Amino acid sequence: MDHDEFLEFARRLGVHIAPDQLVADGRIRRADVEGDRAGKNDAAYLLREDGSGWVTNFKASGKPEYFRRGAHKDLTPSALAALAAQREARQAEQIERNRLAVVDSVEQWESSREAKDFPYLCEPRLDPAGLRQCRGRLLVPLLRFDASGELGWAGMQRIEPAPPGTSPEKRFVPGTVTSGSFAVIPIRGSGVESPLDSFDAVRTAPRVVFCEGVGTALAIHQETGLPVIAAMSAQNLPEVARALHDKLRGGVVVYADNDGERAQYKGQVYAVRAARVLGSARTRIALPQRAGDVTPPGYDARDQLREAHGAITDTIAKALRAEQLERRIPERFRAERIGTGTRKERSQPGDFVRSSRGDFDFGELPAGAAAAIGRQPGKIRLRQAALSHIDERHGGQIRSVGYASTAAFVESVAQRYNVIYPARYGALAISVAIPGEPRRYAVMRLTPNAGGDFYDIATATLSRVDFFKNKTPLLQRDGPIALRGMTPVIFDPDPTVANASLEDGNRNLNRNPPAAHREAAMAASGSTPDQEKRRMEASQQTPGEELARTTAAFNRETDPQKRRALRERIEALRAQSRQAQERTPQAAERAAAQSPDNGPADPPPAEPRREAQPDPFAEMNRAAEEAQEAAPVAAQETAEERLLRQYRDATAPQREARAKALRELEAKHREEQGALFDALAQLRSEKERELAPMAEEHRKSLIALEVAKRVEALHKTQAAQRKDLAAQMPPVPSLRNFLEERAGSDPVAARMLEEEVRRERQAETIRGRRTGEHEPVTLEGLTWEIDTSDPKAKAVHYLRDGERVMSDRGERLDLYQVEDREIEAALRLAEQKYDMEAGLVLTGSREFQSRAAEIAGRIGIKVRNEDLQAAWRAGRQQAMQEEVQGEEPPAPAGIESGRNPARDLDKASQEHFLAEGVLARMQPAAWSALEKAAKRQALRAEEREVLHRDCHADLVDGEDRLTPLGEAVHARMQARIEAEREQLQQQLRGRNIDEDLEQRKREESAHGKAEEKGTEAASEPRQQRIEERRIESPQRSPMHARSRDPEVDR
Repeated sequence: MDHDEFLEFARRLGVHIAPDQLVADGRIRRADVEGDRAGKNDAAYLLREDGSGWVTNFKASGKPEYFRRGAHKDLTPSALAALAAQREARQAEQIERNRLAVVDSVEQWESSREAKDFPYLCEPRLDPAGLRQCRGRLLVPLLRFDASGELGWAGMQRIEPAPPGTSPEKRFVPGTVTSGSFAVIPIRGSGVESPLDSFDAVRTAPRVVFCEGVGTALAIHQETGLPVIAAMSAQNLPEVARALHDKLRGGVVVYADNDGERAQYKGQVYAVRAARVLGSARTRIALPQRAGDVTPPGYDARDQLREAHGAITDTIAKALRAEQLERRIPERFRAERIGTGTRKERSQPGDFVRSSRGDFDFGELPAGAAAAIGRQPGKIRLRQAALSHIDERHGGQIRSVGYASTAAFVESVAQRYNVIYPARYGALAISVAIPGEPRRYAVMRLTPNAGGDFYDIATATLSRVDFFKNKTPLLQRDGPIALRGMTPVIFDPDPTVANASLEDGNRNLNRNPPAAHREAAMAASGSTPDQEKRRMEASQQTPGEELARTTAAFNRETDPQKRRALRERIEALRAQSRQAQERTPQAAERAAAQSPDNGPADPPPAEPRREAQPDPFAEMNRAAEEAQEAAPVAAQETAEERLLRQYRDATAPQREARAKALRELEAKHREEQGALFDALAQLRSEKERELAPMAEEHRKSLIALEVAKRVEALHKTQAAQRKDLAAQMPPVPSLRNFLEERAGSDPVAARMLEEEVRRERQAETIRGRRTGEHEPVTLEGLTWEIDTSDPKAKAVHYLRDGERVMSDRGERLDLYQVEDREIEAALRLAEQKYDMEAGLVLTGSREFQSRAAEIAGRIGIKVRNEDLQAAWRAGRQQAMQEEVQGEEPPAPAGIESGRNPARDLDKASQEHFLAEGVLARMQPAAWSALEKAAKRQALRAEEREVLHRDCHADLVDGEDRLTPLGEAVHARMQARIEAEREQLQQQLRGRNIDEDLEQRKREESAHGKAEEKGTEAASEPRQQRIEERRIESPQRSPMHARSRDPEVDR
C-alpha cells in the first residue's frame, strides 16, 4: 500500500519519517523532527494497515494529530499557511516558556541560602559543594549551550525534602530545556554567574567526570575532588557529551550506574554512547561494583560512599574502555541503543532454555572447580537471550562442524568440559577437539548470576588452540586434556544419527586426507548441497568422500524431508563402506589367518596399473590447508566475502611479522628514551652548577636548549631506524595481486579484479558527519601541519618521520598509507571528529575498505557500508574472542592527549617549552591583558576574549587570576621583555656613542672652518693695500691730508 500521503502529512507537522523505515503495523514508533539530529526520537507515529493513524511532534504541541486516508489530500494554500503559522506559534510559545523558566530559576537562586542539613545530603553525608536551598527545596542550576555556542542558564532542578532512606521527588522548573543541559559540581560562589564561572574552571581541568544524577556527582566530588558534570539522566548523557565535545581540554571518565537486566542495562548502554561521542581515546567508563559480593541493580557512587571509603577512587582507577564495557552488555540491549550493529526491535528478557532432559540444567560446576575460581558450586544454565546471541553469532560455525543445534553444542560442552581456564569475568570451560577440526576447540564462558546460585552461559563459540598455549589451567578433569602438542581425542556430540554418521565420516577422513581437505574447502566455500553434488559427480569419488560430503550437507540442512533423504543416503554409504573394507587384500589376509586349517591363502590378483590422474581439487586442497589456522568462518558468506577472507588469511603472516617487528623496535626506542631521560637529570644538575652566575631565566633557556638538542638527536636516530626497518620488511601482497592469480579460473575473482582496477582511481577516505572542530589533534608518533593555501578548503596534514600519511579535510580523512597502525590512527581521529552514532563511510580500494572495516569492528567503531558488515563482524568476533579468552586488548593506538605536555622532556623543560609555545601564538593585545591579570586587575570582556582565543583559556581562571600555566607564560613574557629592553638599551648606548663622535667631528670641522675664515678675513684688507701701492702712477695727484692709520704705519 502506498503511504506517500501519510509521509506528506507527517512532513507538514515537522516530522521526518524515512520511507524505508515506515512500518504500518498499528504500533507506536519513534521518529525524528525535521532539522534535528537523526536518532533523537522527538516525534512518534502510529500507522495501521488500513492507512489510518496519527503523528505527534513532541517539540510542537505534543498532541497526536490524527490522519485518515483521503482526508488530507487537497489542502488549500490557506490551509497550508495556517498549519505553518500554528507550528511557528508553538515554537514561539516554547521559546517563551524556556525564557520564563530561566527567569524563575535565577530569581530563586538569588533568594536562596546555603544548604545545611538538607535531608537529601544526610544519608550518606554529602557536602553540598555550592548547591543552595530555597523554600525548603535543594536547588540545582542547569546550564546549556545555545545555538550560537554561548553558555547560559537553562533552568533548574528542585529536590523536595524526604526522610532518609527514601527517594525524594525531583522536579524541573516548568519550561526547563533538559536535552543537552547539565549541572556543574562544585559551584564556587553564590552569585548568578557562579555556575557559569564554575564551568570555566572545568574547561581546563586535567580530568572531568560525567555521571547521571546530582547525588552521584556530589559523592564522586566529595571523595576524589574532581569536577563533575551531572547530566540529570542516563538518556541525556550522550546529548551532554555532544554539547561538551570541544569544550573540555582534559580526559573524561563516565561514571555509569550499574543497572541490571530489568532496567535493560540503561546506565551502561548510555555511558557507552557518551564515550563514543567524546572519543574512546580520551574517555574511560567507570562501573561501580560491590567488593566481594553480588552487585545489586542500580548500584551507583552514593552506595559506594555509604559502604566503603576509597571505593569510588578504585573504580575510577579501574575504568574500562567503551568497547570493553560494551562486550559485557547482552547483544539485544546494546544493539538497540548503542548503534554499533544493525538496529533491531526491542525484545523482552526470555526464560531459561530446557536441556535435552527436560530441566533447565545444562551441566554443573562442582565444588572443586568453583573453589579454584573462588566461587560457590552451582548449576550451569542457558537463557533464551544468550542462546539467540550464540546462534546468531556462531550458529553457522557450530552446525558446520557436526552439531545439530546450538543448544546441543552448549549442552555437550557444559557436560563434558575437562579444563577450566581463568577468565576476566568468570570461568572458561573448554572441551576437547571438534571432529575434523584439530585446530579448533569448543569454548564456553560462564559468569555467576546475581544471586550466586547458578552460572549463566555468557557465550559459546569455536576457538583456535593457540589462545590457550600460554594459559595455566585452574582445574583439569581426569581424562584426555586437549592441549597443544598432544594428540587430540574426538569429542562426540549427542549420539544422533547425524553425529554417528559424522563419526564414520571422520574415520574415512583419517584414511583419506585429500578428501578431508576437499571437504574443508567445500565447507569454507559456502556452496549449497546441490552445487556440491554436481561438482563431485564430475570427478571420481570414493564412498568415503561421498560419505563425508553427504554428512556435511546433512548437518547444514534444515528441511526435514531433505534431512531424511540424506540420512538414508548416509546409512547406505556406511554399508557400502563396510563391504568395501571386507573386500580389501588386508581383509582377505585376516580371513585366511583365522581359517581352521590355517593353510596358505592364494595371493590376491594384481590390480591393473592406473595412470596418475590430476586431482581436480588440488587448488581447493591447498586453500583448505592454508585455512587450517584461520579464524572460524562466518555463516552463509558470499563468494566475494570468501575471497576476501582467504586474502586476509594469506596475508596475515606478513602483517603479523611487520607488526611484531614494529612493536619490537618501539619497545627498543622506549628503552632508549628512558635511558636518555634518566641522563637528562644529571645533565640539568651539571648545567645548573656551570651556569650558576647567569640570570635564572637565561640559565633555564640554555638548559632547555641543551635538552632539546639531545632529544632531537635521539628522534632523528630513531626515525632513521624506522625507515630502515620499513625498507627491509617484505611488503604485504595487495588484493589486486591476489585476485590476478585467481582470475583465470574463478569468475568471481575476475569480476572483483575489474572492480578493483576501477576502485584504484578512488582515494582511500573515511567520511562521517563532523561534530568536532577542524583543528589539529596530537597523534602518537605523528606531526601535523596546517595547509591554508586554499582559504575555502583548510587541511591538516599528518606526517610520520616527514612523510605524509593522512589529511583531515573537514568532511573527510584522506589516507596515503594503509598500514594497520595508520588505519587505526585515522579511525581514532575520526572517532574524535565525527558522529559515531551515525557511523563512518569507507571509500577506496576493496583491500583498504575490508581491512579498515575489520579494524573498526575490533575497536568498536560503527561502519555504515552494507558490503563491509562481514569484515566488521570478523573484527568484532576477534575482539570478543580475545575477551572470552581473558586476553588484554591492546590499548587504543593513535591519539595521545594533545592537551598534556610531551613525555619526551623532563618537567622543567616541558613547562619552559609549553610556555614558549603559548607565548609565540599570543597576539600583541593578549600581552597587555595578561599583564593586567598578573597585577590582579579586572579584565574587560574584549580582553578576556582575546585571552581565550587560540586555546589560551587556561591562562586565567574565572576570577581573572593567572593559572600556573599563566604564571609561567607571564614569567617568560617578562623575561622576553627584559631581554628585548636590555638589547635595545645596548643598541641605544652604541648609537649614542656613535652620534657623539659624529657630533664631535662635525664640531671640530666647523671650528676649523671658522678659524680659516677668520684668518682669511683679517688678511684680506692688508693684501688689498699692498696691491694698491704697487699700481700707483709716478705722476701722483696733489697730496691731501688724511688720518693716520696706526696699524698700517706699524
